[in-house]
Amino acid sequence: MVPLSLKILQKSRSQIVTVFCFMLCSASIVGLMVYLDTESLSEWDEHTDVGPASMTAQAEYLQHKLDEIREMEGVAKAGSVATVRARLTTLYKSLLWEVETTTAYIDDLFIENYPTVFRIIEGRMPANRSEIALEQSVASALKSTLGFDVNMTVMLPRTDYQLTLVGIFELGAVDNHNPNQYSLAKAIVLEQLITFAKTGYVYVSVPENVVTPFNPRTSLSVLTQVEESIRSLDEDYGVTRDWSLITVIGMLKEGINEYQTYLQELRLVNVYRAGSSLVLAVVTSLLVVRKHVTERKKEINRLHARGVPQSYLNRILNFELLALSLAAAGIGFLLGTLLGWMATSSTGFLTFDFSLLLNSRVLVTLDCLIFGIVIGTGLPMITAAAYLSHYRTRVDTEPQGAQLGKYSRITGILRWDLVLIVIGLLVFSSLHLGGFASGDDFVVSLILESLPLVIFIGLANLSIGIVRKGSPWLAKMFSPLMGRVSASVGIRRMVKESASAVPAAMVLVLALSSSWNSALVSTTLPYTATVNTRFAIGGDVSFHLDSSSPDSWQPFLSNVTSHPYCTNATFAAATRLDLSTEGGNTADFVAVNPEQLSYVAYDEHGIHLEESDLRIALNELASNPLGAIVTEDIASDMEIGEDDLLRAFLKSGNEIEVFEFVIVAVVDYLPDRLVSKDGKLVYTGLGYSYVVGQQKVFINIGSASEIIQKAETLDPIIFARVDESEAGAQLAYDLIAHGASQVIDEGKWSSAHIETTILTQSPQYLVQRRVDTVTVMVGLLASIAVFLLYSMESLQKARREMAILEAMGSTRGDVTKTQVSETVALTFFSLLMVMMFSPLMISNELLLFADTHSGSWYKYPVPIQISIPIALMGIILALFITTVFLVNVIVTLVGANIELNQALDASWAHSLEREGV
Repeated sequence: MVPLSLKILQKSRSQIVTVFCFMLCSASIVGLMVYLDTESLSEWDEHTDVGPASMTAQAEYLQHKLDEIREMEGVAKAGSVATVRARLTTLYKSLLWEVETTTAYIDDLFIENYPTVFRIIEGRMPANRSEIALEQSVASALKSTLGFDVNMTVMLPRTDYQLTLVGIFELGAVDNHNPNQYSLAKAIVLEQLITFAKTGYVYVSVPENVVTPFNPRTSLSVLTQVEESIRSLDEDYGVTRDWSLITVIGMLKEGINEYQTYLQELRLVNVYRAGSSLVLAVVTSLLVVRKHVTERKKEINRLHARGVPQSYLNRILNFELLALSLAAAGIGFLLGTLLGWMATSSTGFLTFDFSLLLNSRVLVTLDCLIFGIVIGTGLPMITAAAYLSHYRTRVDTEPQGAQLGKYSRITGILRWDLVLIVIGLLVFSSLHLGGFASGDDFVVSLILESLPLVIFIGLANLSIGIVRKGSPWLAKMFSPLMGRVSASVGIRRMVKESASAVPAAMVLVLALSSSWNSALVSTTLPYTATVNTRFAIGGDVSFHLDSSSPDSWQPFLSNVTSHPYCTNATFAAATRLDLSTEGGNTADFVAVNPEQLSYVAYDEHGIHLEESDLRIALNELASNPLGAIVTEDIASDMEIGEDDLLRAFLKSGNEIEVFEFVIVAVVDYLPDRLVSKDGKLVYTGLGYSYVVGQQKVFINIGSASEIIQKAETLDPIIFARVDESEAGAQLAYDLIAHGASQVIDEGKWSSAHIETTILTQSPQYLVQRRVDTVTVMVGLLASIAVFLLYSMESLQKARREMAILEAMGSTRGDVTKTQVSETVALTFFSLLMVMMFSPLMISNELLLFADTHSGSWYKYPVPIQISIPIALMGIILALFITTVFLVNVIVTLVGANIELNQALDASWAHSLEREGV
């Protein structure tokens, strides 16, 4: 008998498929890791840009230890700066100019090693003890130029020196991560003048090849060792005390630590967000293992019956899987690296600029290498152990008798999957009863992120029963399309193999749901930013004018309305008035032209006012000069309603003037007038939450002239609507270029397009969209893998059935239809599950993202404005369905060519071949 382990390469087609599927599992996870690591390169560059030195050390007379430091392991170069405090004075125009600063001595080797720290811009460095060089700000403070006499007084012991200014320098490393470490001295003299210096600094650099993002921990280890070696120059360190007199400041070490913190957070957040990819990889690996074990099942049972120990057979199976997974891990790592590199060209969700690949860098870290090996080999072995344990448990417990059967029936009634779904839905509903703010809490967010996958697990197991119960209905439904026989046989086969058919379908469900979820989020967040900003600023673009120049308001309005991008514009004036004589209770009174405003502003849902529910209220205000539209929060606080009288009080010194309005409408919210600067909607203040659209009263501008004239603080505004959102910013830029900045109050203007651009160009948003792009690719790869496995397994088990159909006169097309009908029914079932699961996943994701635009300061009436990208979702659906069908058709065409005698003898021939006969 030939050992089973020597037959790994036989049945090469099956083994190639196993390697291919393991490769896709490995590539999907490695691709995400490679992309995230590559994304972190910009942060690495920023945090490790600490200047020419890796660290500085400070102690009394430390410069005398310079030679010992240079000889230390891990030190590439070092230089010393000896410093002393001194008072510098000059005489200019009969006045004495004085500066107290740090004076230093640096040698030629320091200048050679660190030429950018003290960079001469005029003259030269001192060459003898009667010369001095000054930093340019000190030279300016002393009114000195080259050739001036400078008096330097060292205090301990007091010594005076008459020096000549021969050079002016600048501190050339002040733009790095730790600029204070390069501002140690503002004057340079020769060593003889600072003999009594108590403070010595040493700049130390490690080799450049040590500091690498490939393995930051090794870099930290080298830096820590060098720092410890420098501290050990203090002979009492570690002997009589556990602290050193030598202070080491590791700028580079600090930067790498900050980078590692950022990287771990980046990985944690985005790998968790891409949790569906991990689930897909696990399910795919489990199906691969199941297929592999199933193919060996008859042979294993026969060998076991002949006396081969089960433990030996399990070891052989594990050896095969390990060999195949090792082969797949290497290829999968390369494919994953390519996938991560491709993700760097993404400019948004499923949008690419492949020209970016020419200049992009790819970072494959040691962590990623280890992770790729562990996942590539560990995941198959873990799933194999889980499957074999489950299989053995099933085999061992089946013949246990009536008592175990009774227990099994009881547990079957409980339906753990249904319990899991019900509990998950109850937790989901209870958490969301708190509203959109539930996602603010980290623990709540963690639970909310996990709930869809928990519910998915229950739904996946429950789906097996749904498939079995619904098979007659599916067969009847697809009979007109595929033929009665083909539909019945294909769907019966799907029901028979539901243990593998349903997992394949649920992989497609999860992949398609997560892809749709990503597509909807990618359009909803920018749309939300645009709609909410329009509501917050009163239109597509708004300008806050200088209240002290009322003569310029109307000409500026004419300039806005005459601009080719502007479709409508209106003027408004706002001020805060008291609602009681005692004060304290105030409201934002906005004098508007109701008719014009309805063609400019938007309501809280992003609907033009002339088409919204506010249109009726604005019409009432237009017909009533003394009318007022009041928001619900004011009406509730003051217990007033429509047709009631609203009094407002304007205080001017000790006098109070009363204005009376008739309430024509009470509405939930009114367009706001949030002020911003240079088009950016800034927050109102740390720790302060502002509800947009509340505490508002709209009055008719025709009867508000007295308020406008007497108000101490007035905000005149021009709201404008443009034909395209991006045109708002261009309109503002054009007007400012022609002198509008003199009319606009301190650059206060707002643009919905700029606010949306800030969101879509933020690093966090771009990373999330790119991760979503990788997730779609992973979902597609997983769908290909599982349907390839299912199609091959289904075809293998149906070979005899297909041969009999052909022997009975069925054409190759009829046989192919049978196989295709199985896939069609399975795909249709998957789409039904998508319609059930996808809304849950999408709603959960949107609720978690509700505060993306609102932040901690602005609270919008509708935090999420849903925008459904029907075309994009249709393309994604077509991509997945087409891919699945192609896989099935290819497998069917390649494997369906079999004769009856081959099919009937296949199992015997296969067994004899395995036994070496």
